[in-house]
Amino acid sequence: MKRILQILTVAALVALAAPLSQAETVVALPSPASLQGGGGVLTIDVDVLYAGTPAAMGLDLTLPTGWILESVSGDSAPQIVPPAGTTERVECAWTSSPAGGAKLTIKLAYPPHATTTHLSGAVLLRREGKARELEIRIPLGS
Repeated sequence: MKRILQILTVAALVALAAPLSQAETVVALPSPASLQGGGGVLTIDVDVLYAGTPAAMGLDLTLPTGWILESVSGDSAPQIVPPAGTTERVECAWTSSPAGGAKLTIKLAYPPHATTTHLSGAVLLRREGKARELEIRIPLGS
């Protein structure tokens, strides 16, 4: 009986762990955490975490008025990125999605007296004909 209970416990843990290993999340950390009154540059480190390799992947970040894209970089940065100087939206795509997740850095210039409280967007993952949108919400102090 004790052996059966051990086997059932292990089976339950494996069943619970499987969905957790498939978790898909986005973590986006801004630096500095709050905007400076005279304007400046905000660096956002983005980690997209997932299992396996999606068939397609994209990122879309909405920029407030007056904000400008400086760069998108990183070892697993998207292959398709908008040029420096882009305003309104940062739309990126991977032509070959990295296995297990992606890490990238987005640098944005923001204007003096910016009052934005957060940035928002999404990462789109497509696999097996199904799309999943992961929300990005980056809080900013002012």
